[in-house]
Amino acid sequence: MTRDELLQKNIYLIDLDGTVIDSGKRHADVMSGILDSGNPEYADGKPRTDFNADEYLAYKSDGHSGKEYLKEIMGLTLSSADDIQRAWTEQIEFSAYLNKDRLYEDTIFFLNNIYESAGVVFLTARRNVDGLKGELRRLCLDAYADYTIVADPFDAVAQKEKAYIALKKMYPDASFTIVGDTENEYEMALKNKIECRLLNRGFRSRKFWDDRKVRSYDDLMDVYKSLKIKI
Repeated sequence: MTRDELLQKNIYLIDLDGTVIDSGKRHADVMSGILDSGNPEYADGKPRTDFNADEYLAYKSDGHSGKEYLKEIMGLTLSSADDIQRAWTEQIEFSAYLNKDRLYEDTIFFLNNIYESAGVVFLTARRNVDGLKGELRRLCLDAYADYTIVADPFDAVAQKEKAYIALKKMYPDASFTIVGDTENEYEMALKNKIECRLLNRGFRSRKFWDDRKVRSYDDLMDVYKSLKIKI
């Protein structure tokens, strides 16, 4: 079948960060670098605990923000936490940090099998579009997407939804499935009645999904097995 014929049949909307790209190290390294180079203020005059990358990522995966980690776990003042989180947002897509991203071990197997059988559309919330293009080339992901939807991080859900509606008009008979790892994908799927698969290894934990009584998957192999009938 041609790519257009596959797109007319099934389309998978696949999130990037936390789903096919492991960007956890980037997220933690940016925060660590800012804390090391700055002069954070602590409510008690000293940190309650030193920054720990694994703890930081785990805390965020349970649904907390980076600012909450700085304030509640490390003990920074609200003002200092705001400043550091703002700097983190500004630096998170710097090229030097993007180069820290890696693929999950099962990413290529998953994408290769999906791409052979269906249309693939990447979903991502980024501001540095050139950096994204370079990353997709570096990780050899550009070979597995028919389209890439790039949304502004501050309006991601609405912009992704708008792009989905446009795709639905282009391919009115296609069956859509979202594969992601955060509530952004879940909310989009719920609102538009799209089938979805949500991972618990990326930026949201099993606990996060269990607390909301939402089924989650351990990895892309787990997701793939659940999709084999459709594929």
